[in-house]
Amino acid sequence: MDTPGTNLTKERDIAFMEFHPNPDQADTAAQLLRDVDGVADAVAVDPLLLRVRYDVLRISLEQIEA
Repeated sequence: MDTPGTNLTKERDIAFMEFHPNPDQADTAAQLLRDVDGVADAVAVDPLLLRVRYDVLRISLEQIEA
């Protein structure tokens, strides 16, 4: 249970490189991440920007980016 003033859910934006064979990298990544334990939500904001919400006790941003 969260104590007042602590937030164990983080939301981050991940940008992808423009020069890549997959023109819709963010949507592809969102589809893969939705079923990952600890990821609460993954949404393609645009083809090169992914917004991900995750539980820091279950997964790290480093793991998500990998």
